[in-house]
Amino acid sequence: MFGEMIQHIADHKDALGIAHVLQVGDVTDNNFDSQWQIATDAWSHMDGVIGYTLAVGNHDMGDDGHAQDFSSKIDDYFTPEQLGTDGTYDGYDQPSLRNTYNTFISPDGQDWLILSLEFGAPDDVLRCAGEVIEGHLDHRVILNTHARNGGDKRVDPTTEDLTGENGAWSYGIRDDARNVNDGEDMYRELASKYPNISFTFGGHNFLDGAETVVSQTAGGNNLHQVFVNYQNGISGEITGAGDPSLGDRAGNGAFRIIVIDPDNDHITTHTKFADLDKFFERVDHQETFENAGIGAPKQIGIAKAGEDLTIKAGADGLAELTLDASGTILPGDGRALTYSWYDAQGGLLGKATRPCWRSSLARAQTGWCWKSQTSTGMSAATKRPSSSKARVTC
Repeated sequence: MFGEMIQHIADHKDALGIAHVLQVGDVTDNNFDSQWQIATDAWSHMDGVIGYTLAVGNHDMGDDGHAQDFSSKIDDYFTPEQLGTDGTYDGYDQPSLRNTYNTFISPDGQDWLILSLEFGAPDDVLRCAGEVIEGHLDHRVILNTHARNGGDKRVDPTTEDLTGENGAWSYGIRDDARNVNDGEDMYRELASKYPNISFTFGGHNFLDGAETVVSQTAGGNNLHQVFVNYQNGISGEITGAGDPSLGDRAGNGAFRIIVIDPDNDHITTHTKFADLDKFFERVDHQETFENAGIGAPKQIGIAKAGEDLTIKAGADGLAELTLDASGTILPGDGRALTYSWYDAQGGLLGKATRPCWRSSLARAQTGWCWKSQTSTGMSAATKRPSSSKARVTC
């Protein structure tokens, strides 16, 4: 069924207007070599026909797919050339298809960036992803990962107790020293900070097979968070396209289609069954989003507080302090910016038209908080109490 579904999509590329295909994780069931070979054979139907992106899910990680660590056999069976990647990252300075990015141009001429992140992506992976996004602020961005949405909209550590759905915090990778991040973490630490992320895609949980949740990110950008998963646990009525008696054959090759209409600024979603060659016509599987905001990304300033500082007081108990926000990303539209620094009580410490502010710091003063702020963004820096030294973390 898997190979037949891939072949169906490849054969209907032009009829359906497909620009790119995303797989949202669990390429395999147990991270077994035999299963990776089946996946490689199936996806080969799309090689050279349509660009596609894979995500590493919990079943693709660790011994027998138990996700007790971040190891995966994806690199033994797929290549960067096959997936058309522009960059990879594994967290240990080695290339790996566990985390990738690639770009493509849509039919309307808009540049797109796709970031595919492993299940429970650690903190350093999110930092790397942020750097890639900041290098492509003129691109519309898609974040593809395995677990984004749960029954409570975005997955977090409380999801399993509240809804029975779950995410990375329910697996052994939660003990990794680099931390793990689920849907809510990725929204707060990554997606919410940028004005050009249009979509997130994920699966893993069951819900009702498919849903789309819209949230706001920086600059008033609309973020469409698309969930799709037609595996066991979904009703026969859904996987049978309305006929429960047809719903047991591996979901009948169900896949989700997202139609982007830039001329009318709207998005529609649809479910099609490759094996039945028909669409699912239930209303909640045919969504429409007007005023989607999918044109050229808005250019806004993104404040950067600067590097960590170690400050040592002199014999007089004073230290010279320089707060440097020169890494701030400018809006790109020529507007003039101002930079302001405040203490923890909100009092203005300094203001400048350049991203640098200097002052003297008294040794006795502890517990201050400095912030570097532009007219369109803010970053924070904190000082820890010390007798003669203070470390300012930006």
